[in-house]
Amino acid sequence: MDTACTCLDEAIGILTGNPCPTIGWKILSSRAELAAKLGDATSADEFRGRARATIQSLADSVTDDALKTRFLKSPGVRRV
Repeated sequence: MDTACTCLDEAIGILTGNPCPTIGWKILSSRAELAAKLGDATSADEFRGRARATIQSLADSVTDDALKTRFLKSPGVRRV
């Protein structure tokens, strides 16, 4: 799991300088899940919060209400 943490942390670092919210929320969500599995509730909450903020930002940028609703109700988003 250390390798997974390292890879996800590196990806988050890359995204900091090169934002890509459509990928970023998934990476942050994965990092939150991993932190939770490792028993680090504080980090899990932080990463989950960042993922949720990214999701909300993406949703806010969509003007088509049906598309926005479909995105927010998608299984991956609902897990976050």
